[in-house]
Amino acid sequence: MPRILSLQDAIADSVHDGDTVAMEGFTHLIPFAAGHEVIRQARRDLTLIRMTPDLIYDQLIGMGCARTLVFSWGGNPGVGSLHRLRDAVEHGWPHPLELIEHSHAGMAHAYAAGAAGLPLAILRGYAGTDLPRVNSQIRFIDDPFSGEKLAAIPPLRPDVTIIHAQRADRSGNVLLEGIIPSSFRPGRFTRSWPPPEEPDRPTRTATTDGTAPFTPSGTRSPESARRS
Repeated sequence: MPRILSLQDAIADSVHDGDTVAMEGFTHLIPFAAGHEVIRQARRDLTLIRMTPDLIYDQLIGMGCARTLVFSWGGNPGVGSLHRLRDAVEHGWPHPLELIEHSHAGMAHAYAAGAAGLPLAILRGYAGTDLPRVNSQIRFIDDPFSGEKLAAIPPLRPDVTIIHAQRADRSGNVLLEGIIPSSFRPGRFTRSWPPPEEPDRPTRTATTDGTAPFTPSGTRSPESARRS
């Protein structure tokens, strides 16, 4: 069963140095409060995943929390470039940042492959772009049935996903209102179905809404339980 924790305790219990963390959500669903708590607790060497790294990721990078950024567009339509992201990439400040850049479609496919426990995601994409030149994880394979050339990328399976929601209850049900696909997608794909070779990989899914339903290590998320 999920546990109800304060935001401070949820981050302390869920986010560890070196973790791979997804904080998705658009506009009012961006988990700023959780990101600020990660900063306050001085987490380090995080791999941050987000389809559109926004100001909260810029702040996390500027405060030295991030080692790697997995993303598909970096910036904000309202404020433009992310200056701390540029500092890290161009000047190594506060320290160098590894970039793994994808398309939006690639990120969505990679999340889906992670949810299914697959070793890779396959899609029609990346051909004719410069992304394979800057991202060595993008490979091309031939469809064994048609011979079509397809892109292949690694799955995304975050150690922990943080979701900002309007409401949550003690049964683990979460209410999201607004533009929700980017919020629930990584939550579903957070190591909730460890493949057989990784039976002990922990599952940690938190939400931030003043309280935090939390999936204990080694159990499925509420979403996966309802689909069973």
